[in-house]
Amino acid sequence: SNGSDDKRSFLIFSCERIEDEKAPPVGWKLQSSGRYAHSKSYVTGVAENAGYELVGYEEIVPRMEKGEEVQGHLFTFAIGGNVEEDVYVQVETVMEEL
Repeated sequence: SNGSDDKRSFLIFSCERIEDEKAPPVGWKLQSSGRYAHSKSYVTGVAENAGYELVGYEEIVPRMEKGEEVQGHLFTFAIGGNVEEDVYVQVETVMEEL
């Protein structure tokens, strides 16, 4: 092995959440706010098709809009290398610092 397959990369992001039963068959919906919301199954399916593995997930409130909590998700995907057991802890630490 040349060592390149030992490297693990992470993709960490949040987006607005919509439940599968409220999302059109495509898995996402343009909200009245002008922002898109995506279902968990849609996001994980697209990422897995691109070779990523879901290693952390949390339902969050990324922001407030007009005094109301916006429902969201925080995803952590990984690709390549070996799964690190402490990845989820690291993501929580990052979020606490924000």
